[in-house]
Amino acid sequence: ETIIEENEKTKTLYYIILGEVDIIKDNKIVSTIPRNSIIGEMASLLNQPRTATVIASKNSTTLIEFEIDFNLIQSNLGYYFAIIYKNLSIELAKKHLIK
Repeated sequence: ETIIEENEKTKTLYYIILGEVDIIKDNKIVSTIPRNSIIGEMASLLNQPRTATVIASKNSTTLIEFEIDFNLIQSNLGYYFAIIYKNLSIELAKKHLIK
């Protein structure tokens, strides 16, 4: 089952409760993400299209779906708080850059 489609523009994040998901790029599995992980954070934080497709692996996968409005965080908790989150997400994207 496809959870995230590459290039789609959504802000949804997913928390993997059970099982694992595969990250697909150019029709190849480039990574497998285990339970107790969050996926979809780079696109959500950076407001960019999805960088890869994510599918449920052979193992059963249970997810919690949620969205975070970082514009609301910025307006309610301050400009510097939002800047820190955005910079962290940029660093995360660099570390997990899929080529």
